[in-house]
Amino acid sequence: MGFKTATVFVTTREPEYFSTNPMYLPEKAEALIEQLGLGPAVKTENTLWPYTECMYPPGDQFCLGAYEHGFILSDQRLYEFSEGDNTLHKIILKGYPTANILAIVLHSVVDLYGYDIYEKGKRIRFLAGSSDDGVIHDFGDLQPEEKPIFDQSSIVDGERIFKLDINGRLEEFDMSGTGESLVFAVTKRYLGFEIDHYQDVDGGINAQQIGRQQNFTYQKERAAGYGSPFLLVF
Repeated sequence: MGFKTATVFVTTREPEYFSTNPMYLPEKAEALIEQLGLGPAVKTENTLWPYTECMYPPGDQFCLGAYEHGFILSDQRLYEFSEGDNTLHKIILKGYPTANILAIVLHSVVDLYGYDIYEKGKRIRFLAGSSDDGVIHDFGDLQPEEKPIFDQSSIVDGERIFKLDINGRLEEFDMSGTGESLVFAVTKRYLGFEIDHYQDVDGGINAQQIGRQQNFTYQKERAAGYGSPFLLVF
């Protein structure tokens, strides 16, 4: 359906924290840029954007929302978080070992989808795949947001086929074609609305789009140790 993003939501409160539209804190953003190894960074402008308008920043930028009890980060370097050796994803997990975390990825061109859910630091659900690779990861129990979608599926010739309501008509999709709908559903727990319905939402959580030095790579000591030995307390 045309959505692209690679985003991680992190909070020490309940996942619904972001749906309260907490205030953006520029000083917290500055600290996160340093602590997560996102720099060197240059703010492109001081304008704050709704998350849904900057959730797919270009490769030389990232979108960061920093709040009292959590943050949202959209960065193309998170696209490969499901591969297990993604440095940025590891830094976040190591820095917030008891947080509620949701990492999502979408890319419509190849029907890439994925979500990795941690509850108080413990992974409870991990699903990822694409049209080319099929289902790559499928760990944990179905979450409440997933169940209505899976309830409308069945196994046909060894493959799970879903029936989705598209403009009032039931249409059939395989797992990769349904991945986007699943990502929308689990993200609602954090944002309070599904990403594709953002135009119907008044207000919304804000973030800032920030530029970084091109061709920047993590310092070797960060990559080897998955970041500095820090733990932020929100």
